Amino acid sequence: MLELKFNDQYLKQSGKGTEEILQEDLEESQKLFLRLTNDFATSMILAKDWSGMTYEEIADKVNLDERQVRRIFHGEGTKTNTLAAIMLSMKLPAMVSLKLMELSSCPLRYSNQEHCIFHYALTTLRGYDMDTIRKKLDKLGATL
Repeated sequence: MLELKFNDQYLKQSGKGTEEILQEDLEESQKLFLRLTNDFATSMILAKDWSGMTYEEIADKVNLDERQVRRIFHGEGTKTNTLAAIMLSMKLPAMVSLKLMELSSCPLRYSNQEHCIFHYALTTLRGYDMDTIRKKLDKLGATL
């Protein structure tokens, strides 16, 4: 997984410019998106493997039991906020997160204000740590 850091120090050390880093991220995101199937569980496991995280690491970041996280990954229903938190913890590309939400038993409903906030988070807060994301969403009126 490519980790984006746009401070001068990272750019100088990597020898890459912002455009090159963004192009690599776009290519990697599209490659993962094209591997997704129409099966939620299969696609969630592909996303987890891409993230390089274990079920235990994800569970720790979203404050859930590891067994519960495994069940969610294998298609057991959950709440929209929980699924959004899992995707944010894995720092998935927006196009991947939105596709997984579509495939899930709890898709985003844009008539619901909280779901609109989750959409915002999935599309703009990918690089933030979970504590920062929770604080930002709390200020907007949504809870992960």
